[in-house]
Amino acid sequence: MNRPARTPLYADTYAAAVEYVMPKWEAHLTGFIEDPLIDPATHDSGVAAYAEVRLDEHTQDGGELMVTGAEGNTTVRGGATGKLHLPGPDVLLQAELQFAHQGVTGGTGAPNQLIGYLMASKPFSKALLLDVGLGHYDENIAIKGLDRDAIDINLHWFVTSHFELVWQNRVDRKSTRLNSSHITI
Repeated sequence: MNRPARTPLYADTYAAAVEYVMPKWEAHLTGFIEDPLIDPATHDSGVAAYAEVRLDEHTQDGGELMVTGAEGNTTVRGGATGKLHLPGPDVLLQAELQFAHQGVTGGTGAPNQLIGYLMASKPFSKALLLDVGLGHYDENIAIKGLDRDAIDINLHWFVTSHFELVWQNRVDRKSTRLNSSHITI
């Protein structure tokens, strides 16, 4: 499992995307289907949309929507993003807040989820980038105590334009210990 993203490995799908990027805004629309060639870790097909507006040269706000479906389950996610570049210290602040609803065919009481993330990114050279992030994930907002909070510290080394090493570290509130430390290529 790709722990920081909470997605199973080999969960990629086949997709087609349409993107439009302008100086003041951009929009992306992607449709995807379950992998028909292997038995994938997830069996979702759906559509995702994202739009972002540049308020000035340092500030961007965006909105996102994703609808996925698999046999007996439909998930709708909607959210907002924000980015602020602080030119003095050369730090990029990024935030995302997302609400997700899982609908189960023939069921009631399907969970509503809340996901939030705040990250600061600082380049130290053309090859090194440090990310420090705070995350919140509430698996079902109707049930108390299912939420998780985490601190991520990631160091990226861009060896070449097509090769990156990432040292990922996560401490979460449930365990209050180093929960994950690994290198991703």
